Amino acid sequence: MAPGEPSTRTLKQLPAKLKALFAAAVEIYGRFDLRSLGLARVGLGALLLWDLLRRVPGLATWYSNEGLTPNHTVLWRPSSEYLFSFYYAASRPEEAAVMFTLSGLVFLAFTVGWHTRFMHVLSFACMVSLHDRQIFTENGGDVALNLLCALTMFLPMGARFSVDAVRHSLAARVERGASELNDCAGIPIKQPSTRSIAFFAILLQLGVIYYFNAVNKHGWTWRRGSAVRYVLYQERMVTWFGVLVRDHIGTQLSRFLTYSTLGIEFAAPVFVLTPFGWQWARRVAVIVLPLLHVGFAGGLNLGQFSFNMIGYFPLLVQAEDWTYIGRWLGPSAKRARTVLVRESSVLAFAWARLLSRLDAFGLLRFEALPEGETPAAIVVVEDPTTQARSSGAVAAADCLAALPCGGVFAAIIRLPGVRSLCEAIGRALRANEASIARWLCLKPAGAANTAPRDPSPARRWVRRQLAVLREVSVVVLIVACTSQLLVENHAIPQKLKLPQPKWITQLVVYPRLLQGWQMFSADVPTGVGDTCTVRGVSSALVSSGAGGLQSLTSVAIRLWYVSGTSASSFV
Repeated sequence: MAPGEPSTRTLKQLPAKLKALFAAAVEIYGRFDLRSLGLARVGLGALLLWDLLRRVPGLATWYSNEGLTPNHTVLWRPSSEYLFSFYYAASRPEEAAVMFTLSGLVFLAFTVGWHTRFMHVLSFACMVSLHDRQIFTENGGDVALNLLCALTMFLPMGARFSVDAVRHSLAARVERGASELNDCAGIPIKQPSTRSIAFFAILLQLGVIYYFNAVNKHGWTWRRGSAVRYVLYQERMVTWFGVLVRDHIGTQLSRFLTYSTLGIEFAAPVFVLTPFGWQWARRVAVIVLPLLHVGFAGGLNLGQFSFNMIGYFPLLVQAEDWTYIGRWLGPSAKRARTVLVRESSVLAFAWARLLSRLDAFGLLRFEALPEGETPAAIVVVEDPTTQARSSGAVAAADCLAALPCGGVFAAIIRLPGVRSLCEAIGRALRANEASIARWLCLKPAGAANTAPRDPSPARRWVRRQLAVLREVSVVVLIVACTSQLLVENHAIPQKLKLPQPKWITQLVVYPRLLQGWQMFSADVPTGVGDTCTVRGVSSALVSSGAGGLQSLTSVAIRLWYVSGTSASSFV
């Protein structure tokens, strides 16, 4: 064997090894389950709606000229060089209320997954406008929500558990009769998982948040284990539960809780980013880290910070986890029903088509009603065990009970008053069936099964280019956030704080994608003088929904704007 032959063979094998290594990295850091995205979308939508609703009591105070920060004052002396908010156009409380209502409708449409991608972009704009109008009250929870909404904007959030998913499934196949509704294999279904650099960006962001929140905690209160005890005596943010338990937390328990908090925060990046045993590591993260934030929320009033952080973790649920969840939390086999479809009724057939798409566990079977039977209700079901029939609201409740998470809605429908209301709605639908079917463009049973047309070559080319552009945009966002981390975070050595280009500053500051991550750092405040900051008082009042502020706070806020002080990074 020639002396150079082994090295030549090694070089020839190198591309294959690199390719396998890259494929493994994509599997670990780029692949995600579409059902997890659907769950995360519902959670993110709920967070956006609650963030809007909790600001309603302070609408006149913070979002109109009758409050502490009139729009002309903020525009004359802005707290940041780069701000975007259409709430600056609202001068009166009534105008701000209209904008709140429109934002709420956008958030609701995103939550249910109606035109999801477009509504996601609109939700991001509404959320940024809501936060940028009042930079003075910004805290780490707002920044965490900004980042979550921004990073998930590049993912197919409407692929599961959405109105869009149901609409696409209904359009992909039009059944001719009730018997075809049982052929679930004929319904086109997208792959349960896909890949994107955006998922890696979310994992990386989670690791950054926990690591730098931990590494910045190097003060004596953290080293000695007294941070938890001191923080529960911060009257501006302690909750009623914190007041109840703080006198019972001694030195030893305080040390245990303090060191446990530090340990979990230091371990969090490992749980999220480790390539070794990563499935189980992420399962630990999905359980332990939300529990940590529940503990934070129980003792401290941090606005939405704890719940916004919990909003990241549905994204880490894996396909195997969904199988386990379905096995233990899915509807019981006793809820199986036979749906008797009156094929001459357009609404009854449309209801059956919808149920066939939502029946994830296959507990519903569809049969055509025998000729000559004309029930008064649209919905008719039969228990396959007892052969007992039910119709109307009770039948609708039986159908919902067989669906995932449908038991709650079924129980509500069965309530006496609600049941009577549902029966009345059913009679109204039956009486106006033709008009409703025409308005909703519903197709009756036996309609021609028109297969969806394949996209043209030009459309396929455009989709490929948009996919590439989407991934490149994620990379640009990662670069921008990394630059902001180097510039802003106190734990980064001064020699690594490279000059930041203006376009990166604008990309980060406009939507407030900050990277300070130094909550209760380097020390927990230990004295009265440490806690009585104007910004701290205002944040606590906004988070608790206070209706008004004392005149001293009002004067301090106006002086803050006039002095041109930049927004502090309580992140």
